[in-house]
Amino acid sequence: IRAKTGSLENVSALSGYVLSQTDELLAFSILMNSDGPRSPKLQKIQDFIIESLHYFRIAKKPDKSLPESEELSP
Repeated sequence: IRAKTGSLENVSALSGYVLSQTDELLAFSILMNSDGPRSPKLQKIQDFIIESLHYFRIAKKPDKSLPESEELSP
C-alpha cells in the first residue's frame, strides 16, 4: 500500500495505490467530511476501505478462444 494523507478544515483525505489479492494495482481516493481534525473514527473507516481493497479479488474473464480442435482453418 502506497498512500498519502491530506486534510483541510473538517476534511480528511487519503489517496494512493494498493495491490489486490489477484495482483491488480488499484488506485483509490477517499475524501471524508468530519466534525473535527483527523477523527480516529474516520481513520478507522479509511483503514477498513483500504484493507477491503487489498482483499478484493477481481474475477478472471473466461477464455473464450476455441479449443484447437474447433479452430477454423484458413
